[in-house]
Amino acid sequence: MSRHEVEIIALLVSPTHAFEGRPQDGPRPDPVPAERDHVEVRAGLGLVGDRYFDHRAHRNAAVTLFAAESLDALHLAQPVDPHAVRRNIVLRGFPVDELVGQEFTLDGIRFQGHRPANPCKWMDVVVAPGAFRGLRGHGGVRCVPLTTACSGWARRCWKHRRRNACWPRHEHTPVAVRGPRPDRAQPHLGIADVPVLRHRWRARRLAFRASRTVRDGARGARAW
Repeated sequence: MSRHEVEIIALLVSPTHAFEGRPQDGPRPDPVPAERDHVEVRAGLGLVGDRYFDHRAHRNAAVTLFAAESLDALHLAQPVDPHAVRRNIVLRGFPVDELVGQEFTLDGIRFQGHRPANPCKWMDVVVAPGAFRGLRGHGGVRCVPLTTACSGWARRCWKHRRRNACWPRHEHTPVAVRGPRPDRAQPHLGIADVPVLRHRWRARRLAFRASRTVRDGARGARAW
């Protein structure tokens, strides 16, 4: 296991798609400020208030992570706002693109990386000409959260290994976990965990009803 000092330098949550239409027309303005100092994460759904939150087509790609070093590698004459790439979380100090297909923990929140977040032609407009080609293979990773919590800005230590990583939470950091992990039995449930558990209870109830239907049908067939 290796340790890496990393820093969250940007958080973005936007309810609308800014990159629509022709790039030469410019991005669409956000109806509300998209830059955040903290985000609320829901297990299996994404970031509350984001355009991909509870989006069926992006259920496994609801949260995007990006490495700030990818912008530094472009060697631009002027510094670029990390929010311009429109990734939810921008980190400095860790090769984010290596998290594809791996499970990791960020600020006490477990994520599952699924596929790369490939850049688009819009990068030539919002970042700099040639950024689209320069960011190929370094556009970040799309992942899904596995736990529910609230995360904020901080500089912390990232413990990474092949299948698991741990980013411990310290008392002096502005992080407030809203409830216990929904996949473990707890005597007290947080408000944010109730919808997740409700779906599990609903699935168990439907499975129980289906088993009763099959069992009652078998009994009727034998009686007949």
